[in-house]
Amino acid sequence: GQTRKAIQYYERFAAENPEHALYKEALPRLGFLYVQDKNYEKAARFYEDILLNKPEIPLESSTAFWVIRYDLGRSQYVRMRSILTVLPRRYPEEVLTHEVNFFLGESLMGLKNYTDALQYYSKSVEAAPEGAYVPYAYLGMGIASAAQGKTDAAENFFTKVLGCEGSPDAALRARFEIANLQLKRGNLDEASKAFMHVAILYDDEKYVSAALFKAGECFSKLGNEEEAQKIFQELIKRYPK
Repeated sequence: GQTRKAIQYYERFAAENPEHALYKEALPRLGFLYVQDKNYEKAARFYEDILLNKPEIPLESSTAFWVIRYDLGRSQYVRMRSILTVLPRRYPEEVLTHEVNFFLGESLMGLKNYTDALQYYSKSVEAAPEGAYVPYAYLGMGIASAAQGKTDAAENFFTKVLGCEGSPDAALRARFEIANLQLKRGNLDEASKAFMHVAILYDDEKYVSAALFKAGECFSKLGNEEEAQKIFQELIKRYPK
């Protein structure tokens, strides 16, 4: 249970004994200890070095995707793409087409390359129509289409997200984006209803607070100041920050 002391011993062993038979076992354990110590940045870079430069060191693919998600959350799109490109070679016995294409799409979205992002999201869905990332791929396709001004296609993709089960966070974002599309079209009445639908169904500080604010703005622009004030008061009550 003395994590940091264990780290010191493993680091010393790895530095002094790169040819030892236990070296291959020591490195994965060291990476796990970095995570256990909540030194996530060090763990991510440590695992990245293993994935890119030390193919002889055994590492589960779930660890690789942990690093990819970590980099995605910090907008390190080039880093995550470099890891994604080596996964098929590193894990030849695993079928990772669905996952790899999805995260390639995510990296391209971050780089605002919407055309290529759409292609990779589509490949991800084709590879595994029931895959874990399908609702998120549809969500990405919708956001990419909206960014290109293709509102009808975007709404179609967002609607597909709502047809997927078991992904409430993706459904929340899809409903929020559908409401945004109505707002962009100038359909204030439909937009206000859609934003309120988000507020009624979910409890998420980031998107529900924004949905309440936008709903209030819609009612205000429609001349219904009384309803707008009610919604703004609800926003303050639910999300005082």
